[in-house]
Amino acid sequence: MRKKWRGLLIALAVGFGIGILIMAVAIYFGYSYAYAHDAAFYQVELAGLPIYELTRTDNNSYSSVSIQANMGIVCAICMAAATVFWLLISRLKRK
Repeated sequence: MRKKWRGLLIALAVGFGIGILIMAVAIYFGYSYAYAHDAAFYQVELAGLPIYELTRTDNNSYSSVSIQANMGIVCAICMAAATVFWLLISRLKRK
């Protein structure tokens, strides 16, 4: 029983880490795009879900606002996917 909980917690942690990594990469490319195209406003999206907003300030840099609820949704989806993957792998190992 203890091994199941440990595996589940590891799957959740891995899913959370993957979600954070995906969002970090998306935000990096969002900044790159905004600076390359001199955009006044740019919204970083993942699968149509806005996660980050960039607005150009007077001194040619960007002010940013994270959309935390949508970031939480992205992490929850990644955690759920990692958990389902872990469940499938653990059931295949038992057979």
